[in-house]
Amino acid sequence: MPGILIERGLLHGERGKHAEAVKDLTLALEKEPSRTWVYFLRAAERELAGDADGARKDRPEFTRRVEAARTLKQPPPHSK
Repeated sequence: MPGILIERGLLHGERGKHAEAVKDLTLALEKEPSRTWVYFLRAAERELAGDADGARKDRPEFTRRVEAARTLKQPPPHSK
């Protein structure tokens, strides 16, 4: 279900319906918050919808999640 909401959100965004895009992307994140890249998409749509504060909240959340994922994928340090 989140995938359909994301696709519909992207379609709304392409059609210039940014507020509707934000609604669908928000619903998708509520259903599956692990989809990190959706925070990036929602930040862009929020900005285009005139919600600069919302966009400012989503950008660091996206970055935090990306950094956390990178940290988990780091090989353990070698011990001597």
